[in-house]
This record gives sequence, C-alpha cells and structure tokens, in this order.
Amino acid sequence: MFSLRPAQPIFPVLVIAAVLVAGCSGGNGDSTATPAPSASSAPQVATSADAVASASPSLSETAWLAGIESLAKKMIDVMGDNVVVTSKRLREEAGKLGECSAELSRLGPATDRFQPVLLLAKQGCAKYEEAAKCFAAAAKTDIAKAGSCLAAVNQASELFTTAQITAESLKDSVN
Repeated sequence: MFSLRPAQPIFPVLVIAAVLVAGCSGGNGDSTATPAPSASSAPQVATSADAVASASPSLSETAWLAGIESLAKKMIDVMGDNVVVTSKRLREEAGKLGECSAELSRLGPATDRFQPVLLLAKQGCAKYEEAAKCFAAAAKTDIAKAGSCLAAVNQASELFTTAQITAESLKDSVN
C-alpha cells in the first residue's frame, strides 16, 4: 500500500516568506499629502489612504479570490491521507481532479488586475486534469502506476500556491 498524498512543496513557503518580508518593508502608513484647496479652486490631491483604498479588492474581487482559495483547497484535499488505492478510488479522484477547469469557469471572469492569478489557476487546472487522465489510465491498466501521476498533482498544487501568493501581492499593491 502506498499513499497518494502529494508532497508539500517547500518552494511556496520560501516565496511566502519573501513576499511577507518585502511587504513589511514599506513605510509607516502615515499620509504625507497635504489637504488640497477647496474643490472650486483646485483638483483634489489623493492621499496615501485613498491609494490604499483603491488597491483594496472590491466585493466581487474578494468573492472571486475566495473561490480560487476554495478551489485550491478542494483540489489538494482530493486524495486525503492514508488512501487505500483501488481502481474505483482512482476513478473517483480522476473525476474530481478533472472538474477543475469547469469549477474555475464557474467563478466568473477575473478583473484586469487579477488576470495573472487566473492564468496561474488555469495552468494549475491543466495539470490537475493531466493527473486525472493519468489516474483514469492507471485505474484501467495498473493501479501501481498511479504514483507516477503525483508529479502533475504537485505541479498543479505549486501553481495554485503561486496564484494565491500573487493574489495577496496584488491585493496589497497600489495601482
């Protein structure tokens, strides 16, 4: 018996740490802009608070990003721990992994600034679907070959992790 639980990649942990360090090196958040004269005499000057507010995700972006996180979790939780590998189980997992692109489509379109996240998620879904085909083939011919399918699962997981890190970075960036 072997476990089909994908290995947890260390790369995403390193990237998360780098993003956090980079994000924490910013200023103190105090506005240095001076109030603009009245609206009748000059246009308003944006403060740093205005810039941060405009960079915050809208309600629809927040829901879309939550959907990406949910999809990533659902895909990684497909196999579970200590799985007894059977042809039936491989077919079930292939079916779940094969739904990734359809579920991603149901989230709706990404806004312009979250297009890089969508691209990474699409690439991740393609890898999950590659794993689904591999699992389905192993279920038909030789379940021992299912272990070779995990490379695609791990690559997909890394792509979704990168998508989530990118989303966090974009949420925090000022346009």
